[in-house]
Amino acid sequence: MPKTGGPPVKRPSDAGRELSRDRSWSEPLVVKLAEETWRLGQRLDRAEAAGQIDDASLRALRDSAKRMNDALLEREVETVVHTGQPIDPGMQLEVLDSRGEGPDLFVIETIRPTILHQRRVLRHGQVVIGPKTDLDTQA
Repeated sequence: MPKTGGPPVKRPSDAGRELSRDRSWSEPLVVKLAEETWRLGQRLDRAEAAGQIDDASLRALRDSAKRMNDALLEREVETVVHTGQPIDPGMQLEVLDSRGEGPDLFVIETIRPTILHQRRVLRHGQVVIGPKTDLDTQA
């Protein structure tokens, strides 16, 4: 006969709802974890491109970064990188620098990604915008 009572078993979908309940401490923590997970991936990309890290260490660190990101996704936390997106007047982004004018501007660099929980913005991203030609030279 199964045992009854005791604490309820938490499922991954419950974790997202828990974040919704007490936002006073959890939102800033989640935003920081999501941003730093993204930054870790960016730093690994730069270290790999510069040949500053051996293959085994790179694989181990990428695996850790993926696990961190997966844990955030299980709790319905998304990190949105805007680089390459055309600028739309409805976008809610903080533009730190504009390297051009006109209707055909793109996000040429994401300084800080947008962090969402259950599709609700926890923090708006910070970006640099400019013409598509600047985007092509960033690659």
